[in-house]
Amino acid sequence: MKRIFTLLLFILTLTTASAQFTEADIKFWYGEGPDTAVLVIDFRDGTTDPSFAWGFRYDAQNGTTFLDMVEELAISDPQFQPQIGAFGFLSDIVYNHHSQVGGNPDYWSTWSGESLIGITMNNGLAETLENGKWYGASYGFIISDPVAPTVTYPAYDSQWFGPINVNYWIGEGTNQSIVVLDFNTESNTPVTYGWGIKYNGTITAEQALTQIAAADSALAITTTAGAINSITYNGLSGVSENGNQWHTFSGTNTSDWVINNDLSTELTSGKWFGATYGDAIARRPYVPTAAVNNGLGIPVNNLASLSIYPNPVTTLLNIKSDVGVQQTEVVNTLGQTIKIFGRNDTSLDVSSFQSGVYFMKITTDNGITVKKFVKK
Repeated sequence: MKRIFTLLLFILTLTTASAQFTEADIKFWYGEGPDTAVLVIDFRDGTTDPSFAWGFRYDAQNGTTFLDMVEELAISDPQFQPQIGAFGFLSDIVYNHHSQVGGNPDYWSTWSGESLIGITMNNGLAETLENGKWYGASYGFIISDPVAPTVTYPAYDSQWFGPINVNYWIGEGTNQSIVVLDFNTESNTPVTYGWGIKYNGTITAEQALTQIAAADSALAITTTAGAINSITYNGLSGVSENGNQWHTFSGTNTSDWVINNDLSTELTSGKWFGATYGDAIARRPYVPTAAVNNGLGIPVNNLASLSIYPNPVTTLLNIKSDVGVQQTEVVNTLGQTIKIFGRNDTSLDVSSFQSGVYFMKITTDNGITVKKFVKK
């Protein structure tokens, strides 16, 4: 019951907050030019994320229309797929998990105004854009009285982050998912991080978080009754207290986050899990910085007396250490062991390695240290 109440409060607060949404809240800007317009799409489909807003830059001297703005968004984000019907009417829009088709059962209405407050119905997509003006589409025209579009979230770009951007993969298997943790703090340094996890079959979000925390020694997670209680990482901390908690989401890309059922959420290949720390109107997980594998999560002793050279390296990589070297393990950016060198082996032949970035987990008589090198 508590979870249901929290979700209802979350939705109610977002609905109230949408009336205050301004151009300054836009996260995803597309197009080029000196003039701006805001595009609002409201699917009115009963979901927790029914409406979004984008920012559009253009040159008013070119006679740019509402239709041009919609079509340019489809080019900028492949997850946004509109269909324009006869006479330039907006027929269908598919956006991630949203789909509202003209005539099944209703139709799209189009709107414009000086701001989101007071926006009124217009004459359709043929309208010429004016600098600073707001333009919207809302599903509902005939069956229900047209309702002006509102904003639940600023839209994100689906191409901001993906598997190709992940540096730290945990586990093995043919399936893969991305996990994003967002501490949602005001900072000039990264507060949102992303990991990748590989597995076979399916796993729950709780299992994914447990495996990631076990591999990454910088990450600590505690849970209570299937919900996140606290997360700490890289000096950041989020503890469920004083009205703040971890809100959890599922998705398939950075523009597709939906509130889920906490840690019981089941992950399948290509499905993402995200968590954001904050109050009832905490943002969806934002653009992550790729978490870095410092050597499979092994506690590190950065020995000042140990160094490696040359770096970058072509053939032989040398270790200079005042203490004995017991073993050196070379790991790639996916966390895979490439080669293990033995005791007192301080001149390492890496000529057969492919070009790229590697980590050396060096075990010495005084502990373990990790060094990064580049193979040319």
